[in-house]
Amino acid sequence: FYLRHMALFAAMAAEDGETMERTALSDPSRILRRMAARQAARLCTDEQVAGLLERLPGKFKRLLITGLHKRHRQPLVDQWLLSQGEPTTETLGFAGVTVLEKYKAQILERGSAYDWTRITRRNPEWATTNVLQARSGQAIAQLRATLVELAQQRHPEALSLWHQAREQEYTSAELPEDYLFQQFPRAQSDWALQQPEGGPNWAFQRLAHRLSAEQCRQMLQRGWIYPDLSWWRRRPVSERAALFQEFRDEV
Repeated sequence: FYLRHMALFAAMAAEDGETMERTALSDPSRILRRMAARQAARLCTDEQVAGLLERLPGKFKRLLITGLHKRHRQPLVDQWLLSQGEPTTETLGFAGVTVLEKYKAQILERGSAYDWTRITRRNPEWATTNVLQARSGQAIAQLRATLVELAQQRHPEALSLWHQAREQEYTSAELPEDYLFQQFPRAQSDWALQQPEGGPNWAFQRLAHRLSAEQCRQMLQRGWIYPDLSWWRRRPVSERAALFQEFRDEV
């Protein structure tokens, strides 16, 4: 193992794609096959990559595809997907926009939440444009997965998609609103404070230190938060003084 390991490092330094291909396919060590599959995205030629995509088993193929995406070699993945006849929704999670458009109906009909997470991670704009559809169990799961991934990226379209979903009568229970509030506390607080009736049941108290002074003032007035040291001591002295003057009976 040690000698093969050192030989693999030497091949990486020499940018030897042929050794990466051979090691990824046939080395008895899973550790070395994994290393070679990762490095193949950088070192192998287009022809070698095409052969690896056809012959590598699932886990190692995913490592190679991820590496190709990071190194802007996505067209090689798309060519392989198009050669598969009708690719599965799982493999379509690795596709580029052109392939996603071709198999859009299949993705909407059969794509799982995990498939949509993968699609959103690689193509957030396409996912944002296409995920919203008539409410059903599967559509809700797809939309939740997309919103969570967009929120993790703090993508600017996350809140726009959430507003569109609410306009199409998706309910708060069907949407990951707590997580959206965690990722975008000020924007979500502005929306909550504009609602004519009682506000949503979000963790305002826990994230009060991330809100603006004016948002804290309005929430104190409405009883959504109360002064405690967990957020009070994190405010600038001038803000604490102003809030203390207005809410001294509650402090």
